[in-house]
Amino acid sequence: MDHQHRNLSCHFLGIGSNLRPRENFPRIVDALLRLGPRLALSRVIETEPVGFPSENQFLNGVAALWTNLSPEQLKKACVAIEEKLGRDRTDPRRKFRDRPADIDILFSLAPSNPSVPWSSLPKESYVRLPLLELLSHLRLVSAEVVPELPPGVPLRVGGILLGEAPATIHRDDRTGDVVVVEHRF
Repeated sequence: MDHQHRNLSCHFLGIGSNLRPRENFPRIVDALLRLGPRLALSRVIETEPVGFPSENQFLNGVAALWTNLSPEQLKKACVAIEEKLGRDRTDPRRKFRDRPADIDILFSLAPSNPSVPWSSLPKESYVRLPLLELLSHLRLVSAEVVPELPPGVPLRVGGILLGEAPATIHRDDRTGDVVVVEHRF
């Protein structure tokens, strides 16, 4: 990965939204950028809801976040982001309802062991395909194993257009600006 961030854990997160997704997805990414110095984002794809009926399409993607937060601390931070954007985490049926924000920790790579846990990768195509693309972008897997994805959805995060292709970004602590480190089309 990147030697500047070699002492930080890298957490892979599934991100989704189907309530005002073009507004909420960039808000999720912006909030995640506040949790660590670097974030890589897959292309963002539009998908049908899975597991419940809805007329609202999802925007889905995967992020890799470098942070010093433990998985438990990161989970609490992700729940706080979801709640801030309007998700009712107290609703026992929340997994079967439309949502403004959904952030799931898929797996984490410790600085001392950056090997991908292949046997536990998600099977659902709406997260697996962007995850494989992101792993290729980060050079953790060969590009040959990445299947074709639908076109990416362009979204503005901090004045930067993201979502059409994988990108590695960070927030400049001095200015607060979002800066693209690597963008691959």
